[in-house]
Amino acid sequence: MNFKKIILPLILFLMIMPFMVNAETCDYDKISIDSITIKEKVGNATEIEQPVIEEKKIKVNLKMMEVNDSIEYKLVIKNDSNEDYELDKNSFDANSDYMEYTLKSNDENLVVKAGKTKEVYLKVQYKNEVPEIFFKDGKFNDNKSYVLNLSNGQTIAVPDTIKNPKTGDRLIMLILICILCVGITMYVVLSKKKINKFMVLLLTLMITIPVSVYALCKIEITVESNVTIERGLEVAYLLNGEKVLFEDNEKDYFKTSFTECETIYIGETKYNYCSEMIKKDTTLYPAGATVNLKVVNIKFLDIDYVNECEYTPEEVYRCDSSVPIKDYSINRWYYDNLWNEYGYTYDTTDKQVMNFASYNFDYWDSDGYFSVNAPQTFTMSNHSALFAQGSNRGQG
Repeated sequence: MNFKKIILPLILFLMIMPFMVNAETCDYDKISIDSITIKEKVGNATEIEQPVIEEKKIKVNLKMMEVNDSIEYKLVIKNDSNEDYELDKNSFDANSDYMEYTLKSNDENLVVKAGKTKEVYLKVQYKNEVPEIFFKDGKFNDNKSYVLNLSNGQTIAVPDTIKNPKTGDRLIMLILICILCVGITMYVVLSKKKINKFMVLLLTLMITIPVSVYALCKIEITVESNVTIERGLEVAYLLNGEKVLFEDNEKDYFKTSFTECETIYIGETKYNYCSEMIKKDTTLYPAGATVNLKVVNIKFLDIDYVNECEYTPEEVYRCDSSVPIKDYSINRWYYDNLWNEYGYTYDTTDKQVMNFASYNFDYWDSDGYFSVNAPQTFTMSNHSALFAQGSNRGQG
């Protein structure tokens, strides 16, 4: 037998053989996405649309405003096959410049058992702030598509160029081809024909190709993500009429450049007692949103604490626990173009855009300020808004 005449055609045949193998034993149709539901939302993250499942593709459409906003989904994967499949977390290389995607499970085990379902958790988080220059009309879109691989755990390392995501059911063909390859190799060895050792090695390696492809079973789940980042705008209330009493854990209070504070202990409880504080709405709003102008409740001391409380060497006031703390509600607010000294801008069209239903008085067109009572709604303009308790204009 002239082996040299058949070696090249045989090698070529073995190279194309993996792609002749039908691709059904991977149970492609038996692995499915059973459901996707929200597990947790953090911050201002919301769904523009509910997730859509299309066979092995998930589409999510989200809106976020602040860094660390996130939505975590519970994803249920169903395995109706007779083999276990494992999710390859490393295949899910799903981080953009601004978003982070993570995958985990309750037990850190990502195996979907045969005939079972598996809950895994997909978290989408706004990780790095988008530079202002990339926003268009107050929005930035982060659109990406990611692939999550599942394998049956029998993978043999072979080049990606011959990895077939669904390996063949023509088992008889595969066995016959392997028998042919082994037979030729044994013939060469037993007949003691002189042949290049490299050719024998190459033939042996080619035998492993169909076995490798048969063993490898990879299924892909695609996640198509569209995240709209909107500039989150603040609504803030300047408390410039009264000193405000609050504890350290009240995180919605912020100092201004005009703030002056005292530390006061009433009994064993520590308070800050400050003037010219800003209290911020805990929600951020996009331009055009309907906002509720709020009645703000504050606390203050109804005593002359300087004379009635002990001033200690630690420069704090210590008051008896019986000292009365009073509550006060503020519902009258001033909007003024002078408040840029607190870091808030304004636009000459603000009154028109905000569109309040009623006013205490309105000098916007002539002097740039007006007064309104809460509660009532207004429309958010294209910048953050500051309302003040008191006015510097002589109107009260």
